[in-house]
Amino acid sequence: MTLRIVKTACAALGIVLAVSLVRAQAGTVESVQVQGLVRMTDEAFAHAFGIRAGDAYDPARVRASFRRLWTLGLFDDITVEAEDGPQGGKVLIVKVTERPSLASVSYQDNKVLTRSTIEEGLTAKKIVLDVGKPLNLRSIADAEAEIRVMLGQKGYLDPEVGHTIEYPTQATVSVAFKIKPGGKTKIRKITFVGNTVHKRKTLMRQLQLTDTYHWWKFWSQKCLYHPAKWDQDSSHIRDLYLNGGYLDVDLRPPVVEVKESGGKKSKPKTKKPKKAAEPAPVAPPRDPETMTAKERLKADKAKKKAEKAEANAQPSAKRWAYLTVPIVEGPPYKLGVTSASGNTVFSEKEILADVFIKPGWVVNSSLLDLGVKRMQRRYEDKGYAYATVRREIDRHPEDKTADVRFIINEDKPYYIGRIEFTGNTSTQDRVLRREFRLNEGDLFSRSVLDLSVGKVNQLGYFEVRPEDVVLQPVEGSNQIQINVAGAEKGRNEIQVGGGYSGADGAFFTGLYSTKNFLGRGQVVSLSLQLGGRKTLYLISFQEPWFLNRPYTLGFSLFRGSQDYGQAQRSESRGFGVTLGRQIGYFQSVQLRYDFQKVDSNGLQPQSGYATLPGTSTPLVPVVATNTISKITPSWYRNSINNPYRPSAGWSLLADLEIAGGPLGGDTAFVRPRLIGTKYVRAWKRTFFALHGEIGQIKTWADGSRPSAANVNGVPRYSRFWLGGETYGPRVFQTRAVSPLRYVRLSPAGEVIEATSDPGNRPARDFDLNGDGLVTRSDLVALGGDRYWLAMGEYTIPFQSPVEIALFADVGNALYEDTGWSLADYRASAGIELRFFLPVFPVPLRLIYGWPIRKLPEDHTSSFTFSIGRSF
Repeated sequence: MTLRIVKTACAALGIVLAVSLVRAQAGTVESVQVQGLVRMTDEAFAHAFGIRAGDAYDPARVRASFRRLWTLGLFDDITVEAEDGPQGGKVLIVKVTERPSLASVSYQDNKVLTRSTIEEGLTAKKIVLDVGKPLNLRSIADAEAEIRVMLGQKGYLDPEVGHTIEYPTQATVSVAFKIKPGGKTKIRKITFVGNTVHKRKTLMRQLQLTDTYHWWKFWSQKCLYHPAKWDQDSSHIRDLYLNGGYLDVDLRPPVVEVKESGGKKSKPKTKKPKKAAEPAPVAPPRDPETMTAKERLKADKAKKKAEKAEANAQPSAKRWAYLTVPIVEGPPYKLGVTSASGNTVFSEKEILADVFIKPGWVVNSSLLDLGVKRMQRRYEDKGYAYATVRREIDRHPEDKTADVRFIINEDKPYYIGRIEFTGNTSTQDRVLRREFRLNEGDLFSRSVLDLSVGKVNQLGYFEVRPEDVVLQPVEGSNQIQINVAGAEKGRNEIQVGGGYSGADGAFFTGLYSTKNFLGRGQVVSLSLQLGGRKTLYLISFQEPWFLNRPYTLGFSLFRGSQDYGQAQRSESRGFGVTLGRQIGYFQSVQLRYDFQKVDSNGLQPQSGYATLPGTSTPLVPVVATNTISKITPSWYRNSINNPYRPSAGWSLLADLEIAGGPLGGDTAFVRPRLIGTKYVRAWKRTFFALHGEIGQIKTWADGSRPSAANVNGVPRYSRFWLGGETYGPRVFQTRAVSPLRYVRLSPAGEVIEATSDPGNRPARDFDLNGDGLVTRSDLVALGGDRYWLAMGEYTIPFQSPVEIALFADVGNALYEDTGWSLADYRASAGIELRFFLPVFPVPLRLIYGWPIRKLPEDHTSSFTFSIGRSF
C-alpha cells in the first residue's frame, strides 16, 4: 500500500514538473513596448494590436496581430521582436514607421482636364485621395490610370501622367500629379473591308458615338478616337447584320494606323553669331524653412508658372487615326423550327405567339429579343416575378437555316407581402400608396407595378425612377416585398415677382400654390396678380381623395378683371364647386358648378337723340352686366408622364358648359369642347408633341337677356378668340384671330345683325363711329361661335433644364355665317427656347417665329417672351 502511494506521488510530481516546464517555455507577455508612434496614441495602438500585458505568449497570435496592423494601411514598416523578460515571460517590442498623412493634392494645369473634372471622375470610380488621411500608394496608382482613361476618352491616347511626392514635414506628404496630354488623336478615315451586303455609308450610319473628322463639325467630339468607345459603338454594326440573318458575322478589331501631321516648318533664319554673354550666376536653391512667408509665396508662384508653361509647351502636331475594319459577313440564315421548353403555366402555342417571325423568314435578332421580353413579361404579369427566358440558336449551315429554342425557368408565383416607400420626407405614405394599383396580398404583376410608378410620377411632387423600384423576396415564403425609392420634387411654390405673357401682359404676382399641402396631396392656391391686363384674387382648394376614396371635391372664390384687347374688358367675381371621381387608371369625370357676375364694356345708341335723315345715331359706351350660372360636366383621360415637363403619353378632355335655363342667371348658352394632346417618342430623347382643339358655343332655352355685351345672345368675352403663345397660333397677337364684321346694334347695344359686306344697305345701319360712312374702321371683332386649332412641336431636351422646340400652328375662329372650312385660316411656324427653373413650375419661354398665312388685318410679333406651357 505504501509503495503504491509513493508511485502515485511520484507520477503526480512528474506531471506538475512537465506542466511547469511547458509554462516556463511558453511564458506570458510581461509588457508591450511601442516605438515610433507620432500621430497614433498608445491606447489606439493597444486596441489595434490586441495583445496586452498579462496575456499568454503565443507566436501564432503575434503573427496574426502583425497582419492585422499591416492591413490597417497606417504604417510603412512594422517589426515585432520578443525578448525574455526579467520575470521569465516575454517582452514584445513593436517598432513602427507611421505612414505620412496626405497634406495636399495638386494637378498640373493642362488644356484638357480641369481639377473639378478630374475629381468628379475619381469620385465616380470610388478612388479616394482624402487630405488628412494616411497616404495610399494604391489609390495614387489608380488615380493615374483613371486620368489616362479620361484623357483617352477625349482623344489623347499617348498622355504622360505621373506624380511626385514631397515631404513638407516629417509626418505629411504632398502629391502633385504631372499631366501632359500630348497630341489629340482624331479619326481621319474609316475603311470597311469585306462588306458586300451593306455599303460603307449604311455601316457609318449605325455608329452613334464615332465619326470621321469634318471641318464643318468643329464642335463634334465623335471624331476623337478611343478604343473603348469604338468597341461600344461597333456593336451597332454587328446588330445590323444579326437583324438581317447574318448569324456568323465576325466584326474584327480595327487595324489602326496613326500618323502625325504638324504645321508648316519654316526654315531657320541665318544670322551672324553674336558673342555669347556670360551666364548669370545661378543662386543655389534655398531651404523653404529658412524663407520668409513672402519669399515662399513668390517661390510657389514661380513654380506654378513654370509648370503651366511646361504643360502648354506641347507638340502642335495633330495625330490622325486611319481605321481599317475587317468584316466576315457569312451567309444569311432563315428561321427553321421554333420550340419552347420548361413551360408549364402557358402552352407552347401561347409562348411562341410572342415571337413576331415565322419559319421561313429571315432570322432577326431584335425580334427574337423582343419575343423573349414579351414572354418574360407574360410570366411576370401572372406573379412569376423571377421567371427567366433565354434563347438558343442551332445553326444548320448546309441549308442555311437556324432553329430557335426558348428555355424557360418559371420559378414560382409571388404575392405582395409589403410595399415600402423611402425618400418621402414630406409626402405621407398613404398619398403615394393610394396611387399604387398593387395592394398587399395581391398577386404580383409587373405591368401593374410599372403603371403604379407612372401614376405616382403623374402627381408631379414625388419622382420615382423605374430602376429605383427593388423587389425583395421574403425568405421562406411565396411573398415579395416592393421597395420604392423616390425623391421629393418640392412643388410648393411661394412666389413674389412678376413676368410677362401675351394673355396677361406685364404683371406682378404674389402666389402660394401647392399640389401637396402638408404632405396630404391636397391642392391649395392663394393668388394675387396685379397687371396692366389682368387682376386676379383667387382662393382655391381641392381634395383629390375625399374621405380617402377616389372622389374629388373642391371649391374656389375669385375676383378679378381682364383686358382682352379689341376694346374688350371685363370684371368678374364669383365662386365654383367641383365634384368628381376617378375611373380606372387614367380616367376621371367631374361636375363643376360656377356662379359669377361679369361686368363688361359695350356700345349702345344714345337714347333720346334725334338724327337727321342719312345720319347715324351716336353710340355711347356702357357697362353691361351678365349673371352666369352654369354647370360643366367633363370627362378626362390623362396618361401623360409628367405634368410639368411631359414627354410621353396622351390626354383627351371632353366638356360641356351649360349656362342659364333652369340654372338661373340671365345668360343662356351651351359650349361643348374637345381637347387632345399626345406626346410621341422620336429619336433618342427627342419627341413630337401634337395638340388639337375644337369647340362651339350657341344659345339655348329662351336665350339670353338682351345686353350690350352679347353677340347673338352669347357674351362676347365667352366666344372663341385665338392667337398668342397661350391660345395659339403662336406669333399672332393674343386673341387677335377673330372674325371681323360690320354690325347693326339693337337699342340695348346687342349685335343683332352682322355682315362681311354691307353692300347697298343704308350706311347708318353699320356706321359705328358716326361719320356717316361705312369703312374698315367700322369693322368689329366679334369672336367666333366655333373654332379649331392644331399645334405641333418637335422638342429637343437637354440634360440641363433647357429644351428647344420647333413648332407649327394652324387654326381659325369662325362666325355664324361661315361653315366649317379652311377659309381664312391662320398658320405660323418658329422655334422656342425653354428654361425650367426651380422657382417656376412652368417654363420660361423665348419664342421666335413668323406667320405662314395671315390676313391683312392680323397683327403679329416675331419675338415673344412668356411664362407658361404652350398647351
